[in-house]
Amino acid sequence: MEDRNALDWFEIPAADLARATRFYQKVLGRELKSDTMGSLKLSIFPYTQPGVGGCVIAGNGYAPGRMAPSSTCRWRPWMRRWSGPLRRAAR
Repeated sequence: MEDRNALDWFEIPAADLARATRFYQKVLGRELKSDTMGSLKLSIFPYTQPGVGGCVIAGNGYAPGRMAPSSTCRWRPWMRRWSGPLRRAAR
C-alpha cells in the first residue's frame, strides 16, 4: 500500500495577506511564493511534490475565523494554545 499524508493541501485565510505572509515567513524562516487564482491572492508555502502543500489566501469568501467556502476542516478550541507562541515568535 502506498504511503499517503492525511492532509494534502491547506489554506489559511487572511484579511491582510501581506501581513500574514510576513508573519509566516518570519516564523518559518522560508520565503512564500505569491500567486493568484482568479480573484484570489495566495502566498504559497514551499513544498516538494508529492507532499503536503498549502497557502495563505485572501479573497471573496475567505476570512479569518470562518470556514472556507469548500472546507471540511473546522477550527477546534484546543488549537488556540498554538496561537500565543506563534504570535510571540513573529515579533
